[in-house]
Amino acid sequence: SRAKVFMLAKSPIFARSGDGFTQQDLEAGRLRYRLHRKAYSHVRERLTSTVGAQDCDTRVGHVSLLHVPSATNRTRCAATLDALQVAEGGRQAVLRSHLHLETAGITELVYNVTHGPHHGRLDVMDVGLVTVLRRATTYFSSRELLTERVFYVHDDSETRRDAFHFVALSSEEEDFQYVGVFHVDVLLKNDNTPVRAVFHIVSGGEKLLTGRDLRYSDADIDTQPSDIVYTRRGIPNGGIYKASDPTVPLFEFSQDDLDHNRVLFRHEGEEYGKVGLWITDGQFYANGILEVKASPPFVQVANNTGLVVQHGGAAMLTIANLSADTNLNIWDDKLVYEVLEGPHYGHLQLEHEPEALRQFTQLDLENALLTYHHEGGAFYNDEFHFRVGASDTTADGKFGIRVFPSSYWEPLIVATNRTLHVEESTSVAVTAASLKVMHPQIPATDITYIITEPPVFGYLEIEPVGDIHSDQTDTDDSRPNIVNVFEQALLNEGRLYYIQSTANKTHDQFVVDVTNGISWLRNLIVRFIIVPEWMYISNGELQVIEGGTITLPANLLPVLTEYYRGRVTEFRVLKLPKSGVLQLSREPGQQLQKFTTTQLKSGLLQYQHDGSETLEDQFVVIGLAGEKKSAPATVKIIVSPVNDEPPYIMNNTGMRMWEGALKIITNLHLAAVDKDTPPENLTFAVASVRSGYLATVSKPSISIQKFTQEQIDRKLIAFVHKDYNLPTARSVTYTVTSPPALGRLWLESSPPGNPQEAVNFTQRDVNNSLVYYEHTHPFFGLSTNDSLVFDVRADFAEPLLDQSMIIDISIVSGGLDQFLVMTPLEVDEGGIIKIYLNTTRVLEFLETQADVESPSLLMVLTSPLQHGELHVGDNNITSFTQAQMDAGEVEYHHDHSDTLQDDLQLSLLLEPGDIMLCNASLPIYITPINDQPFRLVTQAPHISVVQGQTKPITKSDLLTEDPDTQPEEITYFVITGPSQGRLTYRNSSTNESIMIVKFTQADINAGNVVYEHSGRLQPTTFYFRVWDGHFNPEYTVFNIHVLPVMLNVTAGAPIKLQQGSSVAVITQEHLISVTNVPIEEVHYNVSYLPRHGSIYVNNAAATEFTQVDLDNRRVIYMQTDMTTASDTFEVSAWVPGGGIPVMGIEVNVSVEPFMKIGNFSPIAGTKTRITLDVLDATPLAKLTNSNPNYQVLRRPRHGKIKKIIRSTGEKRTVRERDVIHFSHEEIKSGVIYYVVRRLPDQETDGADDSFPFLLAASIFQPALGELKFRVRPEHANDISPIPTVSAAHPPRNAGPRSPEGHEGGLTVASPNMSNDYVMIVSMVLGVVILAILVIVVVKCRSVHMGREETRTCKSDLSGMPPVPLPRPPDDLQATSPHPKRFAPPNTSPTPGTTPTPTAMLQCKVIPLEPVESVASSEPDLNSRYPYGVPDEPTEDWSSYDTSELAYPPRTTNPMLRRNQYWV
Repeated sequence: SRAKVFMLAKSPIFARSGDGFTQQDLEAGRLRYRLHRKAYSHVRERLTSTVGAQDCDTRVGHVSLLHVPSATNRTRCAATLDALQVAEGGRQAVLRSHLHLETAGITELVYNVTHGPHHGRLDVMDVGLVTVLRRATTYFSSRELLTERVFYVHDDSETRRDAFHFVALSSEEEDFQYVGVFHVDVLLKNDNTPVRAVFHIVSGGEKLLTGRDLRYSDADIDTQPSDIVYTRRGIPNGGIYKASDPTVPLFEFSQDDLDHNRVLFRHEGEEYGKVGLWITDGQFYANGILEVKASPPFVQVANNTGLVVQHGGAAMLTIANLSADTNLNIWDDKLVYEVLEGPHYGHLQLEHEPEALRQFTQLDLENALLTYHHEGGAFYNDEFHFRVGASDTTADGKFGIRVFPSSYWEPLIVATNRTLHVEESTSVAVTAASLKVMHPQIPATDITYIITEPPVFGYLEIEPVGDIHSDQTDTDDSRPNIVNVFEQALLNEGRLYYIQSTANKTHDQFVVDVTNGISWLRNLIVRFIIVPEWMYISNGELQVIEGGTITLPANLLPVLTEYYRGRVTEFRVLKLPKSGVLQLSREPGQQLQKFTTTQLKSGLLQYQHDGSETLEDQFVVIGLAGEKKSAPATVKIIVSPVNDEPPYIMNNTGMRMWEGALKIITNLHLAAVDKDTPPENLTFAVASVRSGYLATVSKPSISIQKFTQEQIDRKLIAFVHKDYNLPTARSVTYTVTSPPALGRLWLESSPPGNPQEAVNFTQRDVNNSLVYYEHTHPFFGLSTNDSLVFDVRADFAEPLLDQSMIIDISIVSGGLDQFLVMTPLEVDEGGIIKIYLNTTRVLEFLETQADVESPSLLMVLTSPLQHGELHVGDNNITSFTQAQMDAGEVEYHHDHSDTLQDDLQLSLLLEPGDIMLCNASLPIYITPINDQPFRLVTQAPHISVVQGQTKPITKSDLLTEDPDTQPEEITYFVITGPSQGRLTYRNSSTNESIMIVKFTQADINAGNVVYEHSGRLQPTTFYFRVWDGHFNPEYTVFNIHVLPVMLNVTAGAPIKLQQGSSVAVITQEHLISVTNVPIEEVHYNVSYLPRHGSIYVNNAAATEFTQVDLDNRRVIYMQTDMTTASDTFEVSAWVPGGGIPVMGIEVNVSVEPFMKIGNFSPIAGTKTRITLDVLDATPLAKLTNSNPNYQVLRRPRHGKIKKIIRSTGEKRTVRERDVIHFSHEEIKSGVIYYVVRRLPDQETDGADDSFPFLLAASIFQPALGELKFRVRPEHANDISPIPTVSAAHPPRNAGPRSPEGHEGGLTVASPNMSNDYVMIVSMVLGVVILAILVIVVVKCRSVHMGREETRTCKSDLSGMPPVPLPRPPDDLQATSPHPKRFAPPNTSPTPGTTPTPTAMLQCKVIPLEPVESVASSEPDLNSRYPYGVPDEPTEDWSSYDTSELAYPPRTTNPMLRRNQYWV
């Protein structure tokens, strides 16, 4: 018998799968079923296998297995499987109370979901229950169950139950598995409100109201038709009755009654009416309207879609294809269709009736009993005409039938679907050569591609018919059309393009469904490989032993750019290693400048270190893939040092320290160096130590035996002398051994006030000024000295013994002023007083302490008196003696000024010798005398105050002065108060005001007198008197001018919203107020609310605010419509109590783009790329994770914005399109250009240009921006174009080139020449050429006297070359980019003239044209005049007389311009 082989088609879930088995294996009992682990539950398994034998068809078979665990195992596992209850559309945590398995010895379980829930999913959250860790997970752990992180999420479907199957597994060591089903009960919500439908009736007739006329449905699965109940509210044109008994009206009925024809409507009254209905499903309620339209009987075709049938086949007609409607009360079998004509290429047939029919009913269509049979033939369209009737009412129609060949039902064939290569930021045509879906019998126009997933990093574009690929110009400024559908015919024509628009991507694709209208080819993927503009290679790293050699691994320089993987053939070394050699193994020591990929992969490349003590090295390479060069890559080499250098001592200086002290050892004392060893590994070992020990600074009491150089560098090691005592701190102590003889040494106590005689004191006492010397004994002479002897001691130091200090004592050392008694003097204003100083104690001190016999003192003025003089008799003095003062001869005379004090500054001198003793100051107080009248300084006191405002009266408004009277004593009395307003006193501390009729000048000076206006707009006054209390008072009037309220408010800068933000603060920069009232009194009302936002004050919507709110930044604008880039609102400003309000202040709001705008400097006549340096929306792109789009709102004046995309491939073409829409990625890809026109001649310094734009991103509002720039003239970079010389017309005599010439077709810089230099050269050259021309003309006239004036001039200079004519300077010549010929080469002579012989002067006539025409046309072949003369300017020939030239005289002499010459 044949061998039967079983192959596993589907592996078991819970068991290990094998490859296959035979029938013999089964019969021999060699097939066993074994579980992964010991099961503690029932395990149901289904094994699917295919059975095959030689020369026999294979069969699929299924084997069901059931494992029943032992009773012991079942009892060992305590399983909790309680159903989870979750609300419809909700989420609920799966707790241990719902799912828990517990058995001895099991520590951790993993629940693998073998069959997930059908109407929801399982999510695992993070520990914080904030972020979904695994969405729709297929496993979870018992620990995640324990921490309540496993959630079931319902999909909001109308299902009652759900479940998922799982197998719980332990580790293999614990040997446990449990298979179970976890059930979920869904608590349904009645969250679907009913939806309505409609009704028609014959006027005055009856008609059953059925479910086709009125139907409300409910998406909740438990809602039955009988649950939907209608309650009528009113019927204006009829009534609703019970169909079984039309005399019984119905006020309430259900959807089930409608569906079973139990409701009858009877029309009465108006033709049109609305029946109010109240519908409920038991939980939700809805209000409905049944529109009732009564009309004469009618029947109409309600649906007529036609039919698609296979050639020679058949297709059913249903009410989805054809149906009729009527307002008659008839059943579906009463709606009869009569076939009037056709079908011509087939027939209609009812089920179970073999004959073709000419009549059928609506019921036949509802029951799908009608079939159209096509009878073949070459015709692919058919139709039949019909008439549908109900009673005596009919309607006619035509039913179309489209017949397609059977091939349309055959599957489509993917003939070609190649992956296309496209270079970054270029385009590639998607043609039939790369994508072709076909069928031999289906035309390409019938094969349609429907894009289901568009490209991600580019877009598709259809080229309009007639475009030229090499120079496409599209003036359509609309956004590129999104291609959703295209046909195979379009691919055959090569008009579908993929435009790559995102940088640094390697792959892209789009997915299409392909159909011919009948058969479908789903999910066809069209792929693109993007050839990046840049190639990147990963940096590498090597590790080599010092002085060693290492072979470069094959994967050292992996290519990061996917496209170029496997394409790099060579590497070039840009930067060689400094501490080694990059070499081939067979050529050691030879430094490589380049190497191949093959050499790298073959292990032939080596790096050899030079043995130096360097720890790092590197070399830099670039990769080459054909002509493409990569970005540089750096290979870092880490050198492992070899300890082959001995350490050596650099510093060992020793150190000095205090006996018994601790001192830190630094690297200036001890330092060792080892080129191979870092400081932390360079160790000092203590061999022996004397008189102390080494310790760490942190633990100075513990000795150490070794330390490192790093510890020394960080100052962590110290030497401790053996007598060192940690707690003791050194101090310097002074001991007085011999005290001073003439005084005493004192030590101030702490706290001060109880000094003690100093015998012992420290340096700290001296530093704190606590030790002082007091002189106590008299001495003879003017000076003497004292001394003391002391010892100085400090810990661990030799004492300083018998140290002496000399103290100099002198009467000129100061201190005598304490013996001088200075009694202040008082004198009346203008009076005289005797000067007396009590110097008794000073004289006594000089006699007793200084041993001066009969001392004599001299008092000298050190500074002049301010308000008086010193007199002795009638003499003004500046010094006086003790004797004069004692005799009462010294007097102070006041100068009668209104002053209150003077000072007498004196120095006391000892005579003879004028020995300075001390300085003294004697105050003199003057008692004023009111002897001068007051004066009202303000002759016409007045103020100006704004209506309704207050104004303080200051001393600039009202001032009375009196040298003898204080401002507090100058009093104003109001005799007659103002007729409008009042005078008040304002307390500056409490800001309270009280009405006053009396005030002082001091009140005015302090700003406390305030006038408050109230009343009409007219001036007012108050009458007052002022008095100083001594002289006669003065009376006058105080005028008050009342000014009208002035308010001027203008809109300032627009309110700027940052793109992505919806809130902006409105400040005084946006509403600029100028007023003559306090600015805080200005109020604003929002008269026209913003259309796309709201105004908020203090976080509440508001329509009014104040200037204080603006100043305190409490007013904000909040954008609510995030689809606009601007907004506007109007406000009116007013001041309470007066003034005309300012109306119609328009405030603009604009959204600022979240981007960077840089400098842009295009040159006229060029194409300048707009790069990210100019417009960079990278911040917005990163924030929104999208590709922001620009829309140009106004085109620039001097050029166009174009998208210029070159094509991919060997045949390079360029696609240009004028655009006003482009994206950030397109700027990033470098395909957006500003193409500048040439500037007019008068724009020599360039021209300003700009274009505003709208920047939009996915989730933020659009924003308005503007790019402003200056177009530089063509000569901005000293660039001049190159003249083009045609091969057919070579120059007759090629002259010398310009200094920086026109060579090789390159645009090169031309020198600039100052205008003065050009003018001088032009004049000289003009004179020379004019002389030559005069000679030529005279010669011609002498030879050809008598000929007509129109004869062509000749020259008998037969042997000479043509005389060169001057030409304009370079800076006047045209700069056209294309050649332009003004006349054909073989132009025939003008009639009436003689052809020019070769020996004659040839005069070429060039038409006078404006420069604009030259600049805008093809370039001039003769842009350089073809004669061998230098390019020098010439003067204007229009100033010369042309009467002697053999040419008709000119009536006008226009100035010659570029390429224009007199002939």
